[in-house]
Amino acid sequence: MNAQIDNLIASQYTTRQYGELEAVSMLFRQAFLTGLKSILNHNPWYRPNIKSRYNIRIGWIDKIPLAEFNSPVTGVNGATITQRVEIGDFMIILSENHLQRNPDDTIRYCENQRALIVQAKLSNQQNPTSPIGHIPPSGVNSTLKELALLSSWPSFDLYLASRSKTQILPNLNIPFDPQQSCFSGFYNKKWFCGQAANKAPCNLSLGEVIEKITNRNAGFVFNEVSPKNDWDKLIKSMVDICRIRNRPKHYINTAAPGRLLSAFTQLINDTQYEDLVLEEDNPAFPILFIDRYLIEGE
Repeated sequence: MNAQIDNLIASQYTTRQYGELEAVSMLFRQAFLTGLKSILNHNPWYRPNIKSRYNIRIGWIDKIPLAEFNSPVTGVNGATITQRVEIGDFMIILSENHLQRNPDDTIRYCENQRALIVQAKLSNQQNPTSPIGHIPPSGVNSTLKELALLSSWPSFDLYLASRSKTQILPNLNIPFDPQQSCFSGFYNKKWFCGQAANKAPCNLSLGEVIEKITNRNAGFVFNEVSPKNDWDKLIKSMVDICRIRNRPKHYINTAAPGRLLSAFTQLINDTQYEDLVLEEDNPAFPILFIDRYLIEGE
């Protein structure tokens, strides 16, 4: 299945040269969302006496949320980091929903949710090493800050934007787990993923990562309904931003609240979506929702 997903990803790119924001925006076009749903539904997740089906949705936050460390953090080059850092470039969320067997397919309960934060980079080769981007011998740049955050989750406050003065969530303390995030390098129409650890190999394709998520072998479990820890609170907060806030009116064709889109309801076209993600001053943060519905007794 992962090869099918990687071929689908490659088909979204018509040339080999893209900027980082553009490469991310091309990844979540309508054709990819529709194709991913088809691939997953032709490769159902197997459990005895349970039938599965998938839906794919895309949401976004119109400004990438930022972390501000509660105390100075030392980067891998020895530099002291005090500036805010963006929390990845996109996120993938798997939700498993058990359905009642009735005409309405009522959701009985959500059994499992897991999230993966992805830090996207351009790479000049296949199978690069994390953090993929350049780290200066001294001083601070974005790659250094991203690695410091995702490789250890130092205590931080969450802000909606670079100029925000009020935290969304204060004093987050998240125990590190390698399943929570990854670095992903784009090279020659393919994304290469690896752990958020200095010099870790990025030798998994994005198709492999998505397949691992659907098999419960990637992404880290979270509880959106009843958050029990700061990881749960972080992911829930980012999802809530998608649901609550209104989309900018000049990006939509019809009035609809929130930023959570069905992949199969044309509320926004590909050109408008790319324009939103490609805003240089405030690039958007896409969230790919993979919804798996489990029906007992099939």
